[in-house]
Amino acid sequence: FNQPPADNVLTTWEKAYFVGAHANEAGAMMGRTLARWWRNNIDTADLNDDEAMQAVILTGPEDSKLSEEIITSCREALSAADISLSVIERESGDWDSVVAKEWMTKFIDTYKEDKKTKIEVVIAANDAMALGAIAALEANDYYKDHEPLPVVSAMATELGKYALAQGKLFSSVLNDPDLQGKVVAHLAYTLATGAPVNQETVGYEPTNQAIWLPLAVLEKQAPVEEDSSSAA
Repeated sequence: FNQPPADNVLTTWEKAYFVGAHANEAGAMMGRTLARWWRNNIDTADLNDDEAMQAVILTGPEDSKLSEEIITSCREALSAADISLSVIERESGDWDSVVAKEWMTKFIDTYKEDKKTKIEVVIAANDAMALGAIAALEANDYYKDHEPLPVVSAMATELGKYALAQGKLFSSVLNDPDLQGKVVAHLAYTLATGAPVNQETVGYEPTNQAIWLPLAVLEKQAPVEEDSSSAA
């Protein structure tokens, strides 16, 4: 589950199934979210008035098919929305917040005095790298002279959801782990009892021995100050 196997693996056994979500749909959701924000906020979003969205992209390992699908489909969704994307930096954050923070710190330093090139969005293939980028932006006082720029990602981990609740992460794409676990459990029981795998038994119709689950975009909330009087 979660990480699709090679195309020929599932065909080796009639009871081999994959349960997960389409990585390209996660990327497309990220792209559509950014496109909507750009169109609705063009006056303040386009920091250098060049009509192009200037982005930093943080990918997973260079050989990661999952990362490549997310980033490619994000860019395709922006293109489909007629948004011009200018990638000013693209590096592998290796799925890691520390690595991503190091890269983002370098990028901030590179462009802090540049009048023509501005970091306008950050696209990260997972929440950990997005949170590393946010940590770098905060550590370098980036928000002192700039409006909080959108940092978008996928996975919607617990830390990612916390950052959304704090208004720091702009959006993340949720592949619901509870739903995935339930479907895997129903599937295992169904296969063990010899029942047919279909919507009635597992909740979803399989496609070529794969069960594809829906994704959802989670977006940031307005920062909420903690009320100390409500603490237990």
